[in-house]
Amino acid sequence: MKKVLALFMTALLALSLFACSKTADAEASASPETSASPSACTSSEQPSVEPSDAEESQAPDQLQEISNEWEPGFYNPDEDYSKNEQYHFVYMLYQNGVLYDMFDHAFTEWANRANIEYNNWCANSDGDLFITSIETFAAQGVDGILSDADMTIYDRVNDVMNDMGMPWMPVMGAPLDNNGVLMHAYCGFDFYLYGEQMANWVIDYWEENFPEATLDNSAMLCLDYSTAENLTVRVAAARDVWNTRHPGNEDKFYVTDGATGGLDSNTAYNIASPLIAAHPEVDYWIVCGLTDDYADGCARALETAQKSDKAVITVMGGSGLINHWDAGEDSCWKSACYTAETIYAEPIFFGLYDQVRGLVTNDQLWPDWVNHSKGDKYASLQLPSFFITKDNYQEYMEWCDAYTGINRSDYPYNNTQYSARLAVPASYAG
Repeated sequence: MKKVLALFMTALLALSLFACSKTADAEASASPETSASPSACTSSEQPSVEPSDAEESQAPDQLQEISNEWEPGFYNPDEDYSKNEQYHFVYMLYQNGVLYDMFDHAFTEWANRANIEYNNWCANSDGDLFITSIETFAAQGVDGILSDADMTIYDRVNDVMNDMGMPWMPVMGAPLDNNGVLMHAYCGFDFYLYGEQMANWVIDYWEENFPEATLDNSAMLCLDYSTAENLTVRVAAARDVWNTRHPGNEDKFYVTDGATGGLDSNTAYNIASPLIAAHPEVDYWIVCGLTDDYADGCARALETAQKSDKAVITVMGGSGLINHWDAGEDSCWKSACYTAETIYAEPIFFGLYDQVRGLVTNDQLWPDWVNHSKGDKYASLQLPSFFITKDNYQEYMEWCDAYTGINRSDYPYNNTQYSARLAVPASYAG
């Protein structure tokens, strides 16, 4: 079945890989825990496509809306990349982690498609080493850098890349200068919106799955990383949601900050455990875990405190959660607002590729996605995400495999369709 589907999707890919998808007519109505298809992490201004029936998604009137026009910064299914010059890309990581591993896998697959020599390198949380290694790679003849630097050093990263004349693309997180101004085109998300979506998801779960829970015996916890604006804004959004949905209970919203440690599970465990222990009156914990590694650490802290049966965690991420489910493991980490790395990595990788071969410059990538309302000079391309749970993640991952042609998994599939593109928000026009 999967091979047949892949043949169909390969043909459809040539038409639709870079087109915005039509908004589905129906919204999922199931609860967060039992939804058969992932619900979209959506914006009120630019709604993402909800999964629709296979028959509807393949209807002729929908296919007529699909454009096959290609633009730089995306994979071109009509191009024979083997005939192009072979370039050398390096994925530079500030630190290791499950999300970085999944991006490395996705970049490896896209590199194979594009005839690129590719490898990764990690600075082991050494910002100075990260900076000096850019110069080393430039001297070695590396053609382009995929950068997952610490958010606090992007000013320096941008300066050195420019000094070296090195084409590059940020991977996770917007490259902002010390004044919060975007310095480079990137692919990302509306992080405040996603903070709202995650908070609503876990609060809904708490209300629907814990009938004995009350505001007297419950609390919300957000794990923060305050030195990274893209991360901490999610915490601010979650606080706003909690205060709006449960006014007068501001004292039941807790934040723990891991900025003095790192974005690893041990840091999360170390910052969550003391707070949980300090509040024995809280039986039910409602948690936004920030990242996969933080969700792992917090889940372990809740299990150690014997609170995991009355807790729920969500994150923006999800690769680590999928690994747990695939291994038959379950915990209070119940969902993730997720974009598969194979889809997330595609415009990042080809944004770099098309810079290297001179088809586009950094300030020319995805021109429709320049947010003029903020005075930006560079694009901030957004991609759709979906809430995955243990009950629905396999359908989404199989669609991603068929859509990209990159086989990550071999799950059962019922031909459910999802969106791979968002429409540009009207507000971007300024």
